[in-house]
Amino acid sequence: MTRPLVKPIRPEFSSGPCAKRPGWSFRILENSCLGRSHRHPLAKSKLYKVIELTKKILEIPEDYFVGIVPGSDTGAIEMAMWNFLGPMPVTMLAWDSFGLDWSQDIKSQLKLTDVTLIKEDYGKLLDVVKSIEGSCRRSSRCRRIGFTCAGVAFACCCIGGTCSRL
Repeated sequence: MTRPLVKPIRPEFSSGPCAKRPGWSFRILENSCLGRSHRHPLAKSKLYKVIELTKKILEIPEDYFVGIVPGSDTGAIEMAMWNFLGPMPVTMLAWDSFGLDWSQDIKSQLKLTDVTLIKEDYGKLLDVVKSIEGSCRRSSRCRRIGFTCAGVAFACCCIGGTCSRL
């Protein structure tokens, strides 16, 4: 491997350490609650504010809940799977390691029995629309369909060929 002749102007890239945005200073952290438990009143008020802003900006109905999950996308996906999947049939589309792992968790960890896995080799992409439509047509009752794309999950509910977003 040869070294590049030209180095980037700001070489701080990756998951860390990363370059700070222009104008960043430690003063930005003056009102932060770093090192505090999420149960501390200051932290709870900040979480509440973020949740309320999220609901307002995304126009989420009042009777819906928004939660903040610590950790990573994996934590959020696991939480969603444990809460949204259940007695209804499930179809999982997988073409990457995350989707395949979560598909396997549905059977081995959640112990769901009516699970269909539509899989593509790593690096190839499924025809998502065709896969969802085919899965919907095969089901006379609501069927949960899930897949990941760049670490983000998507799900919809299909009844007799008609899909609606969850």
